[in-house]
Amino acid sequence: MIDEESRGKDRAVNDVLTYMMGFEDRVRVVLVQPKHEAWLCIGLGFDKIKCRKQPEDVLRYNKGNYEKRYLAEWANNVDIGKLRNEPDFQDYLDALNWLLKDP
Repeated sequence: MIDEESRGKDRAVNDVLTYMMGFEDRVRVVLVQPKHEAWLCIGLGFDKIKCRKQPEDVLRYNKGNYEKRYLAEWANNVDIGKLRNEPDFQDYLDALNWLLKDP
């Protein structure tokens, strides 16, 4: 799973596959749109529109800072109910299920 990070779908996927040379036939890439941080931000109860535009800024403002090292800790406080009605989050869950079922 990777974020697009404004690179565009093809470039983001190719960036991953570059590191997996020789194993491309065994790699499955799931591209996450929006960034993981946007869902984290929404799941923590912050403004959806702002979270989708600049999640890092919203997290920084509401949490006092923003560093990737805190993301896993903050994820423990996500209210999954706030994400269930987000179509792109459902797509994400579907992708996870696809990965689990893929041989």
